[in-house]
Amino acid sequence: MSFLDKAKLDKAKEKAKKAAKDASTEAQKQTSLAKLNLELKALRDDIKKQLTGLGEQTLKLIREDKVKDESLKPAEAEIKRLEKRVAEVEGKIADVKAGSGKQ
Repeated sequence: MSFLDKAKLDKAKEKAKKAAKDASTEAQKQTSLAKLNLELKALRDDIKKQLTGLGEQTLKLIREDKVKDESLKPAEAEIKRLEKRVAEVEGKIADVKAGSGKQ
């Protein structure tokens, strides 16, 4: 093997080593990002659960007349309307299952 061929081979080996190191570094970065994004999603889901629980408790207190804040009245009214609609749709589902066919 000539000196020139050995130099080219050494250069190619160095490029391959650098490419492998760069790929490994990028893989570690992507793994870290994926783990952090999963943690972030879990934290945001926990916040949503807490907000839902807080909202449910607040609605209960409003309905028990223990919280009197006029700014909450529109949301309470909308929830009442939605609950009524849920009951109507559930009734229609029961009718369809029973075979009466009402839609």
